[in-house]
Amino acid sequence: MNALAALDLSPGAGIVLDDVEWRVERQEPHLGRVQLVRPDGGRQRVTFRFLVNHPRCRPSSRTAAEGGATEGVSRLRE
Repeated sequence: MNALAALDLSPGAGIVLDDVEWRVERQEPHLGRVQLVRPDGGRQRVTFRFLVNHPRCRPSSRTAAEGGATEGVSRLRE
């Protein structure tokens, strides 16, 4: 990911990781992680660092088109 790009990691926001769409289910900012959920119900807990440094992680265009969740936008830099 570009160092200047921002990921919206607020609950309900969408991200694409390895070409799979995920939705942020909840944040755990005190631990530096988020819980992601796929449309089929699969869950994965990952760190902010993992997402920022992952070469195939980007904001979902679907979330951006819907306006996304606007509160709790996290600007993450490498």
